[in-house]
Amino acid sequence: MKAVACLALLIPLAVALPATAQGNRAGPAATPAASQSSGPALYLAGNAAVSDGRFDLALDYFSRAADLASGDARDSLRELAFESAVRSGNIPRAAQFAPQAESSAQVTRQLGQLVVAVDAMASGDARKSNTILTGNGVGQPFRALALMLQPWSAVAAGQKDPAIPEPPARSDPITRMYAMYNRALLLEFTGKTDQVEDIYKDLLVRGPDFLDFQYSLGEFLERQHRAPDAVKLYDTILEQNPNDVRATQARERARKRRPTVPPALTANQGAAQALLATGKINLAQNDTDGAITCFWLALRLDERRTEALFLAASVEAGAGSTEAARTHFARIPKDAPEYIDARIGIAESWMADHDKDRALAAARETVSKSPRDLVAKSSLAGFLSISGKSSEAVNLYSQVIRARGAEASWSLYYARAMSYNEVNEWKSAERDLNKALELSPEQPEVMNYLGYMWADRGERLPEALALLQKAARARPRIGAIIDSLGWVYFRMGDLPKAIENLEVAVVLDAADPSVNDHLGDAYFSAGRKLEAVYQWQRVLTLHPEDKLKASVQAKINSHQGAETVASASEPAPATP
Repeated sequence: MKAVACLALLIPLAVALPATAQGNRAGPAATPAASQSSGPALYLAGNAAVSDGRFDLALDYFSRAADLASGDARDSLRELAFESAVRSGNIPRAAQFAPQAESSAQVTRQLGQLVVAVDAMASGDARKSNTILTGNGVGQPFRALALMLQPWSAVAAGQKDPAIPEPPARSDPITRMYAMYNRALLLEFTGKTDQVEDIYKDLLVRGPDFLDFQYSLGEFLERQHRAPDAVKLYDTILEQNPNDVRATQARERARKRRPTVPPALTANQGAAQALLATGKINLAQNDTDGAITCFWLALRLDERRTEALFLAASVEAGAGSTEAARTHFARIPKDAPEYIDARIGIAESWMADHDKDRALAAARETVSKSPRDLVAKSSLAGFLSISGKSSEAVNLYSQVIRARGAEASWSLYYARAMSYNEVNEWKSAERDLNKALELSPEQPEVMNYLGYMWADRGERLPEALALLQKAARARPRIGAIIDSLGWVYFRMGDLPKAIENLEVAVVLDAADPSVNDHLGDAYFSAGRKLEAVYQWQRVLTLHPEDKLKASVQAKINSHQGAETVASASEPAPATP
């Protein structure tokens, strides 16, 4: 989305818009400036809403400002309202504001035509949609998408045998795969099923990790009354993704004595699937604006396409628009496959806002609504651990591990180990860390945690060194791992290697207070006392936890700090 806080635009608006409101209509959650309802105030309020990620408010402010404006200023404000409407997911309003003026950027006008076409199809006017998509109004970079959508609008408009395009020969591999996928959906929709299975099998070779292809092939097999073949496919998905809700539900459906065959897609649902697929392409290519536009357009055509809503909410969360993300996550119904992940997304958004209490409350509410869901329980355990309630976290992790039995993953044991360590049950933590390594011997995170704890406790230092060297080879750019490697050298008395690694760790993770503290200790033990004090003083600027803050302040106050650091550099007695 282009920047809107532009002085060059603000100045003509201030001239063109009247200084007082007509009716004094304050928008939702109006700011003091917006409540004045002057054109410039509404414009500024719209800018502020965009900066806050509140595109629904921005739409309200820009549209009201446009009502008060005329000429080029009105066109510019309508364009801003259009962009805000698209980003907020309000496609009907976006269609109303689709830019027509020659002063609008060509790419924005083309997107406007695409939005109008999709909205017309969703509203039941497939002929209008088909006319737009077959014309020249939707050009690059949206032409490929228009070509994917056009056959769907054609069949919705009554054409019995629309042309189904072949995938573009010179497209990149991912785009070609999704064009093939769209072709398979269209062929089944039009009753030309002979090629469909072969296309899906080709897709599974080209993109074995793309679950969309596997789900759609499974549903196709079910509709062909080949439920046993579909069950085998769903089993394959679950072998790799045991917590996949959609595959679990599909498998249960296909295994019934009298299976309920999933309905074939309607034209609108097929078009929505094409949009959803394109959005995923954009997301994979880090085009988040393009991705979220496709997700909202898909949802306009098929309001039950909860995956599109979940992905749109996830994009907003990743962009830091946590309030918008929470609003979208909350719209996902309980019977949707994405429900638990959406609830977790709400809790994570509160954590991103540094509100641990609300994050924990949201996670608890999720478990209360879905008490048997192990993913929800695991998530709650994680939030409990972050919130300092590690004993409760241990209990929840233990419930999940018992329930999963032999299928419990290394990550569950690793998570429980960290919680055990927080409540000073080191032997239990050590047992879980070893179990995690048994299940997944190459996990750098586990090697790092176990190696660091051995080093910090002065236990099994040669083994700790071997683990941390292995972890560092696997993740040479992760500051926490290089810090641990430096720390084990420090505990073994090899100051040159300790300082060498700790200096690298500080470069990789400059804002970590513990890493800076470790380097200060190593400098002090090497006789570089001024540098040590500098590092310790830096720790205090990095918002350390209270325990570390007190320790570092004590070392600075003593200035020499010889006894404190010397005792830290000597191996601690091994625990019996």
